Amino acid sequence: TTIAWRICHMAESPLVRYDWSFGGHSLTDDEIEWPPTASDAVAFLADSHQRWRAALEDLSTKDLDTVGLSKYLGGLDPQVRFVDLLALTNTDFTHHAAEVACLRDLYRARSSAVGSDSA
Repeated sequence: TTIAWRICHMAESPLVRYDWSFGGHSLTDDEIEWPPTASDAVAFLADSHQRWRAALEDLSTKDLDTVGLSKYLGGLDPQVRFVDLLALTNTDFTHHAAEVACLRDLYRARSSAVGSDSA
């Protein structure tokens, strides 16, 4: 996969979870307008996370302990406490952010090795 795909995936998860937790409970991947450029992908990521974080700010402890607060049918959302879903979402984001960093490192190393006999 590409860095662009990973960035979009990092944006897609909170965007879909936002809709299924606080929005219309209907957003699917087919309805998402995927960004056509790298700068658009970064803006897409920032927007989806800002929307997700803003919705989370008003949650109470009771909300966090609510099973099924997110109604997303494509995962465990209806079966787990919302706080556990947040942990999963954060872990998934961190995992993909680390992959982006690794791909950037590999690309930089490849670029610096081009034309070098030490590679």
